[in-house]
Amino acid sequence: MSKKILTIIITLFLTLITQVAFAKADSYDIYGKPHNFSLSKKGQWVIINYWADWCHACVEEIPQLNKLAELLKDKPVVFYGVNYDSMPDRNQQEFAQQFQVNYLLMRDNPFNESTPPRSQIVSLPVTFVISPTGQVRELNGELQINEILRIIG
Repeated sequence: MSKKILTIIITLFLTLITQVAFAKADSYDIYGKPHNFSLSKKGQWVIINYWADWCHACVEEIPQLNKLAELLKDKPVVFYGVNYDSMPDRNQQEFAQQFQVNYLLMRDNPFNESTPPRSQIVSLPVTFVISPTGQVRELNGELQINEILRIIG
């Protein structure tokens, strides 16, 4: 291999590593930890559950969501909860502790290009299942684990 080709390969490799290492976060969880969803979702299923603390069905489905998150933890699936009302982080942290939420709660909608804005959601709870190819499936009402497992195979 010539020196010129080797130099080009090394330069491209270093550029790629630099872009990944310094990629800007595009969202934050309720603890302030940054997340770069444009990098994390590639090749994965994404599950986004919208909830509200005043929604009885949302609170009732938390044990099922916890169970689903546990079942999928070793699979190519990322799982997020998003508060419909943009509740302050501290209140969400207290809620998560009180109801023993064991999946990631986000400050904001992580995938605006794949899911509708909050203003277009007509009922809660609602869960969006996004395939690795970007196909979106909307599931309204309390979560049915078997339905999610059937969708993601």
